[in-house]
Amino acid sequence: MDDARRFADIVPIPFKIVTLLQVGIGFWYLLVKICYEVYSLNILELLDLSYSPHNYGDTGDRMPTGEAATTIPADSKENHLLLTGIKSTFKRLLVVNCTLFVNCKVVSYFVSEQRDQTKDHILQGIFYVLSSAAIMITIAGIFHSTTNPRELAQFRLHSSFKRIMLGGINSNTMRTNDILLSDTLTSYSKVLNDCGLYMWTLVFSSSPYDPKVEFVVLIIPTLIRMKQCWHEYKRTEKISHALNLAKYSTAMGPLFINLLIKLTLATFNPENKEDLQKEAVLHHLSYLNKWWYVLSTLNSSYTFIWDIKMDWGFQAFDSLFTSTPSVVLLRPNRHLYFKSNLFYYFAIVSDFLLRFLWVLKLFIVHESENTGYAHMVGAFLFGSDALSFGYTLVELLEIFRRWVWCFLKLESDWGKLQDSGIQLELRPFQTKA
Repeated sequence: MDDARRFADIVPIPFKIVTLLQVGIGFWYLLVKICYEVYSLNILELLDLSYSPHNYGDTGDRMPTGEAATTIPADSKENHLLLTGIKSTFKRLLVVNCTLFVNCKVVSYFVSEQRDQTKDHILQGIFYVLSSAAIMITIAGIFHSTTNPRELAQFRLHSSFKRIMLGGINSNTMRTNDILLSDTLTSYSKVLNDCGLYMWTLVFSSSPYDPKVEFVVLIIPTLIRMKQCWHEYKRTEKISHALNLAKYSTAMGPLFINLLIKLTLATFNPENKEDLQKEAVLHHLSYLNKWWYVLSTLNSSYTFIWDIKMDWGFQAFDSLFTSTPSVVLLRPNRHLYFKSNLFYYFAIVSDFLLRFLWVLKLFIVHESENTGYAHMVGAFLFGSDALSFGYTLVELLEIFRRWVWCFLKLESDWGKLQDSGIQLELRPFQTKA
């Protein structure tokens, strides 16, 4: 806890939140830049987005939000406008957040030096106003709406986010767009929970974060994806959507068991001299922990195989689903646009390692029984609460894993688009989500 407090003193939780959001913007910029400038993937075409009104056909026939998908592919050069917009947002928010961070550190210094209780409360109020402003400005800067025709990507992000937060998905005309955003939201579930923790601290500063509230906040992105999968299954009756729904449902198990563990710990008093009661609680915790590992193994295995087989289109696990095993581990060469096999194998290995990073929790034991480096790394990453640097690193690693996932998801969808043989201008223009 001391390490956590020291890190929280250096980087207060509001600025940890905005930093991780800022990292996401930077990763998105690099993703588009690398895919477009290095490998010539037209990201705007994949997103059914264009900065030219002529590519939308009948502009009066739109979704209720005013959002529309292209009926003619965007010119590849328009990706420069997308990059310019992302870069502008990143720089603008970076300047604002750095300014607010410096101001908060100055205020914190005077709070620690202040002996007048009245002035101390005033300074603390200023600190909370500045740090809360950082979160609100960052979220507004990312998701705000606009009518500027040169910022159509910003309007698309705003309208897509509203639809996704209600569990909607536009499977007809911009599925890649919605999947990228909603799956990225699942990787930001811990960051979302940081927001919940911060809001709880503002309102109930004297009481610890309620584990039931934490559970509800953490499952929001998962519930959104489950509702989207159910919507797609009802619309198409494809078994793949039902299996995808089952995949996301496996994430509920570890979260629910974690809730039970925290509720049990809340009733545990280590100074209780009634050995029978203490032994019963410890036995129950051991039982819950075993179930947590079982359900986490199920979730990580299911999601890893799904990443490889369904999201990236690799053939490494084809032998699990067909009687004729594939001799190709990745995809046919014509669909490997990134060219370097080393990157593909790095993506697979890193996805596996980060999906199963929780295994290091097994090595968190008493100091006298530590098992070397695995113990130290496990204790560093998982031995403290959300205020610690280790927990922050876990959040950052998940965002990195999602970033790598996005490269191969976009590449896979690009290959399907090229294979379809259907020009976008010949597709029927549909408006219902």
